[in-house]
Amino acid sequence: MRKLKKPDLKKAYQQVSKALKGRTNTFRKHGREEAVPERFRDGLENPADMSRNEMLAGLSDALAYMRGQVSTFKGWSEVQQKRMDAYNKTMADSEQDTFKSFEEFDRYGRFMGSMQERFGALWSYASDQTKELYDAAKKNGADLGELTERLNLDPEQLIKNFEFWSEHMDALVSAEPITWHRAGRPVYASDYARKLGLGKIRKK
Repeated sequence: MRKLKKPDLKKAYQQVSKALKGRTNTFRKHGREEAVPERFRDGLENPADMSRNEMLAGLSDALAYMRGQVSTFKGWSEVQQKRMDAYNKTMADSEQDTFKSFEEFDRYGRFMGSMQERFGALWSYASDQTKELYDAAKKNGADLGELTERLNLDPEQLIKNFEFWSEHMDALVSAEPITWHRAGRPVYASDYARKLGLGKIRKK
């Protein structure tokens, strides 16, 4: 590429940008756009005012990504399947429940990733509790992410009192969503504790 004249380099740059957009569209059709690095989702930056070196740097990064297995939806899916198989083996070895489908494992990954972003630097302290609460919901036939969304409830509130909610997950799974007549009133975990007659949430 370094030997290309700038007009030809620009053409190559635009072709790679178009290819990136095509791959993103495939991920998007499957509802997994976020699996594509944000800097590549809409192709490469407009090369109009770029120097030769800037275009070369952009092309180099893009081609390195495109050579990787996870840059295509098929390759990404295969990697995720291998991760699920490895995770299930670890779970089975410790006599814990395994994931029955890729979709279930995918929801788990999305939820845990979302919680990691929310907790930030505190994630190392909250990850075990999050997993324990997720497992408690799963044993009661629910997905924790979908459950908290249905109940309009911030999952962080459950995770901060995970021992209490692990014990009462069966009641929470069967709960009807709380709705408020007053607009803007958030729903708290304590509201569900009262609604379900579980008493005060015990602080640990």
